[in-house]
Amino acid sequence: MIRDTTTPCMSVKIGICGAPNAGKSTLLNAIIGQKLAIATHKPQTTRDNVVGMVKHRDIAMLFADMPGVFEASKYQLREYLLTQAVQALSWCNVMMIMISAERIRNETAAVYSILEKELIDIVSLMEKLPHIVSTKKKFTDFSKKQKLLLLSKYDLIPYEMRDMVAKCLEELSEKYNMKCIMNSVTSSCYDDVLDICASYSTPTYRCFDELAYTNVSEKVLAEEITREQIYFLVHQEVPYSCMVETVVWREFEDCGIQISQNIITTRESHKMILIGRGGKMIKSLRERVTRQIEATLDKRVELQLHVKVRSDWMRCAKPKDNLKDF
Repeated sequence: MIRDTTTPCMSVKIGICGAPNAGKSTLLNAIIGQKLAIATHKPQTTRDNVVGMVKHRDIAMLFADMPGVFEASKYQLREYLLTQAVQALSWCNVMMIMISAERIRNETAAVYSILEKELIDIVSLMEKLPHIVSTKKKFTDFSKKQKLLLLSKYDLIPYEMRDMVAKCLEELSEKYNMKCIMNSVTSSCYDDVLDICASYSTPTYRCFDELAYTNVSEKVLAEEITREQIYFLVHQEVPYSCMVETVVWREFEDCGIQISQNIITTRESHKMILIGRGGKMIKSLRERVTRQIEATLDKRVELQLHVKVRSDWMRCAKPKDNLKDF
């Protein structure tokens, strides 16, 4: 992924942070032009930092999709997710703070105060992160990071409100000394986002291989796709209690893959829900996951799914440092 060179090249590392469901994973996938991070309608879908790289105007731009930042203490994976956020904070040069326009789509009078509160809440939590997470990793003070505010899902805002929202963003930009940009759900062009990010680039003697555009392996992506489909098919707390591990990954010369995955959950009752009456749920899940993996990897897939119970997997989960090679 990285090679040392005597000729400097330009690059920038951007951490995408924000509240759960702000659209961080969707933005990363759209910018890279390929599915790297799973995205669902439920919060806390992203658990690990996902990096994607794209070249724009000869600048290597690395984006890290971070888990959504939150303070709720009752979620068992809270420490795991916040540790991932601290790692991304240490890694990046620029923090892209993403706020969803859904927060203001039905407001008329309090747009500025809502946006400002959301911004302050995210910044405040990011500044506290190194003090609430146990880590030996060195980090740069969040207050010293370059910051960029992105209002996502802008097309959800009624037309009659858009000029007012743009003015509010302009005022926030001036008050907090950060660039602001708006992006829509249906946008097919992200040059405006990339152009602003490119303005933060600096020379480096560590250049990046364009062919290795992500830190996500095909095996990990397949595991994440399975977890994504669990979020779509199963409700309440069941998806949050699940992890996926690969037992068999065998590739064949005809571009086929044989995959066997274990879905790990914390309760026997959750296992029964995932299997379903007469195996109906696990069969539906396997069919959906197979289609998604085949479409994403462009390979024929033979998939087996098994459900296992490990009551302590959340307590024993250790955060991965998957940014070290970037």
